[in-house]
Amino acid sequence: MTLYELGKEYLSQADNLHTLILNYSAQAKTLSGIRLYEINSQIVTLREMERETRIIGKQLTEYYEKSNSAKSYHKHQYN
Repeated sequence: MTLYELGKEYLSQADNLHTLILNYSAQAKTLSGIRLYEINSQIVTLREMERETRIIGKQLTEYYEKSNSAKSYHKHQYN
């Protein structure tokens, strides 16, 4: 598996987490009391997981693009 493919997997998982967040948010509208508190706590945790997963996925998928751009820049800079 390449870094690009791994990054795509991370982005896919971030999308899955986002869907889960949307489902929990819809459920939260029907809850109250301790159950509402619990689901909101889960949503906060899932949002952080989604954010971190998406950041890592983007970094991995763009790794070679940035690397190639830097090489290209240096290549043209000295010619």
